[in-house]
Amino acid sequence: MALVLCAVLFASARRAPEQSAIPSEDRRATMEAAIVTFMAESRVPGVSVAVVQGGQLAWSAGFGMADLENSVAATSETVYRVGSISKALTGTAAMVLWEQGKLDLDAPIQKYCPSFPAKPWPITTRQLLSHPGGILRDAQHVGVEVEMLAGEQPAGPAKVRMRLPRR
Repeated sequence: MALVLCAVLFASARRAPEQSAIPSEDRRATMEAAIVTFMAESRVPGVSVAVVQGGQLAWSAGFGMADLENSVAATSETVYRVGSISKALTGTAAMVLWEQGKLDLDAPIQKYCPSFPAKPWPITTRQLLSHPGGILRDAQHVGVEVEMLAGEQPAGPAKVRMRLPRR
């Protein structure tokens, strides 16, 4: 159904070069109907949609709820957490770059992200893609302090001691 939604939106937003980039009222109505149908059939509580043509935003809108628990409506500016789907997208993008010779999987991550802090051991793109890089997710957001155990030089996942804040 998601592919059908994308196809309807693409077909509705497509334009000849002499037409306005802003979708007509009829096209917007068609897109909105497709979005509402998709949401109902897929049980999606909220979605934000944008149509970009020629690198310019032509139309955007939010539908449904961004946060059911707190009754927050979705808008065209809503930022969603993508969760685990980002792993598949990131992995696919990385492999495309690797196939094009633009990404060295065994280079230190600082080659591509110079601001990444140096560690006592190298962390490579390959390690980040397969999770043995020893980087904790969301640690700074929950106030977790992490330190390497004395003398550890990990070949794989780092062993860490964590101190959780008291509540």
